[in-house]
Amino acid sequence: MVSNIILSEIESFHSIFNEVIQVLFGDKEMKMISSVLISPETEEFILQMDLHQMKQLKQFALSENFRIYRHITLNENVLLCPLKSKDKQFDDEEFEFVLSIYSKCNGKLNGLIYAVVHRSQQEHIINHLNDKTRMMLLENTVNLLCQKFSAYNRLFFTVNNYLEILSVKDRNMPSHITNVANLCLKMAQKAKLSVLDTVKLYIAALLHDIGKLYIPDEIINNKKKYTYHEYEAVKEHAKRSAEMAKSELSDLPLLNDVPQIIQCHHERLDGSGYPEALVGEEIPYLSKYLMLADSVDAMLTHRSYKKQKDRKSVIKELQDCAGRQYDSQLVPIMIQVLKESRNKYDIEEVVGTNYIHNVALSYFYENFNHLETLTGSLVMQKNKGKFILNKPFEQDIHKVEGAKICFYYLNDIYEYGIDIKRNTKDQLIIDRFNFEPLEEQFALTWRLKTSMYFNKGTRWDANIIKIGGSSLVFEVKTKHLNDVLKERKNPLIVPIHFKVDELDEFVEIECKLMQHFVFRDITVMYTKYIAVKDNKKEKLIRALFKKQISERKTL
Repeated sequence: MVSNIILSEIESFHSIFNEVIQVLFGDKEMKMISSVLISPETEEFILQMDLHQMKQLKQFALSENFRIYRHITLNENVLLCPLKSKDKQFDDEEFEFVLSIYSKCNGKLNGLIYAVVHRSQQEHIINHLNDKTRMMLLENTVNLLCQKFSAYNRLFFTVNNYLEILSVKDRNMPSHITNVANLCLKMAQKAKLSVLDTVKLYIAALLHDIGKLYIPDEIINNKKKYTYHEYEAVKEHAKRSAEMAKSELSDLPLLNDVPQIIQCHHERLDGSGYPEALVGEEIPYLSKYLMLADSVDAMLTHRSYKKQKDRKSVIKELQDCAGRQYDSQLVPIMIQVLKESRNKYDIEEVVGTNYIHNVALSYFYENFNHLETLTGSLVMQKNKGKFILNKPFEQDIHKVEGAKICFYYLNDIYEYGIDIKRNTKDQLIIDRFNFEPLEEQFALTWRLKTSMYFNKGTRWDANIIKIGGSSLVFEVKTKHLNDVLKERKNPLIVPIHFKVDELDEFVEIECKLMQHFVFRDITVMYTKYIAVKDNKKEKLIRALFKKQISERKTL
């Protein structure tokens, strides 16, 4: 999580904690020492030192109640716990112990310190640790660090809450926010920004549009070009977002710059932006990153009032506007990000020169009413491949239309349109692989158990693989395929139970079967939603946003 980065890398809490340890144990030499701090809210391990030297320390924190463990009470909130024989790593000549520090407020475990001294130093160490001043320093430091961590950690819940509300006003908001934040992170990595600047930029991206809560719904959802007064109302969101961010970040001094970064994310180098019409270097440099990422995602996204642009057009516009609207030093970085994010789905980038087992081939033969599927293996060499069939291919390749392959790789599923160049009895030679997902803009790999049925008929067990804003990919057992295909002209109903963090939602979606790929005993089905009501759509988007934020916390 970003909060971990802030704690460990920026504020050097390890150094602070080490200094406290030195005061605790004086000048007596410790054979080894490890420590861990635990978030009082999430029970997450937020500060670890040399934990590999005592692998059981985490297990103690999770499984042991140190108040009933054999211990010496140093004060109400700090226990000294000598380790039992089965827990000890050293012989009887060593005195191994754990200091357990509890919160004054709720009595929960806040931290552990593990140490080893020679047995001859045992009495001296115990007397040393009974010093009230030292114990107060230890206790206060641990509690302070945990409180600061909790403050940063709560920031993500704040972002979640704001964007959940915003998603009701603007269904595109969750994907827009996370897309912009991801683009900012990628640019920051390319530009080699400092950890602190990267964190500031990421947080600013997550909060940059929360001021749109103040824009009336009829303006947000306007499908026509804004009137002058409507546009003036929209422009207010930059200041509103900054004001809200300032309030939310008031107890996080490291992020003091974020509100200003947000306020200026619509400023332009030539002074034609808003709200202050700043020019050139008057614009905070991190705002220039955010402005660029925000503009790129807006161009790549379809909206009711405009068509989306392809990446080639976006790149051309960035080049045309460099030095006038966008920073000319940042434009090449963004172009590199755009090219790489597209290329990562090129089959050569995905698997390189490789052998891919269990690949499904789907195609129409002679007409678009007869879909056939085959399985085999794919041998890749650069951007060409040989499809080795599990059974002979005896059809005329000139009558094959809409050929696609589908395969699993690194816990994800990939679909490519292909051109079959020629064939032998047991091989197809392929010279074009075009990444063709059912949904390009916003889809997440999310494995969930579900079922599927037609008009309250027989239910079949299914496993969801990927969920998008308008599409669903799932697995069913191949033995049910013929029964499903008989009904394929009818709406397919799929119930989905979303459960991520505090979100717990249930929704039934009607789908149309678009394509399927047979992998021996499992068939992958690609479907499109049909006639999805607004309340169901909102649940879908909210769940996708929650899932993406949850995954982003691993940063």
